[in-house]
Amino acid sequence: MNLRVEASGHMVFSQVVHVETNAWTQISAILNPLTTQDPPQPAALPSSDNEWVEPFTEMIFIQIPGGCFQMGSNHKRSGPIHEVCVGDFYLGKYEVTQGEWQKVMGRNPSKSKNSSRHPVEMVSYYDIQEFITNLNSKGNTNFRLPYEAEWEYAAKGGKRQFQYSTKNGSINSSSVNFDSEGIFSIGFLLRSSEDGFKHSAPVGSFPLNFFGIA
Repeated sequence: MNLRVEASGHMVFSQVVHVETNAWTQISAILNPLTTQDPPQPAALPSSDNEWVEPFTEMIFIQIPGGCFQMGSNHKRSGPIHEVCVGDFYLGKYEVTQGEWQKVMGRNPSKSKNSSRHPVEMVSYYDIQEFITNLNSKGNTNFRLPYEAEWEYAAKGGKRQFQYSTKNGSINSSSVNFDSEGIFSIGFLLRSSEDGFKHSAPVGSFPLNFFGIA
């Protein structure tokens, strides 16, 4: 059966439950609160209607309009597909860069130190939590990691059911940075899909999705 729990001001909890005959089935439903409060707007840095610039790092955040979407996929590890609703929230336009991490943490743990505009790497979940704590101490905005549903909603571009989150649902070396995987999987680059970067690419190198995030 499909269990659905709703509460005002919270995201919908939906889960397929398999009930056995003559057996107790216990389900724990955690309803995450909807995030609707906009962060304060910095006076010194420009912002568009749906963008906000964090003043200490100058990271750009995009306002993602809330809505309902089909979460999951037909793959057995990601299923079943079920409807989830999220509220408005802000999400970073790009990956956190090595320069931004250096500014907040005072160090750069990345193995490939290409430039300050490349994504930070070699960080754990606990490193990220420390980064968020330090960033929160710089101002009056409460940052956190996005919930799983928020991340999938933003990555998919909302209700659009494309296999890939590009604007037209297709994928090639000009739309995403995937060619470097060939180094590890087959030992050489796929010349037919060369994207111009041996490993990671500087943030903003590829087109944005429907919500304007990379």
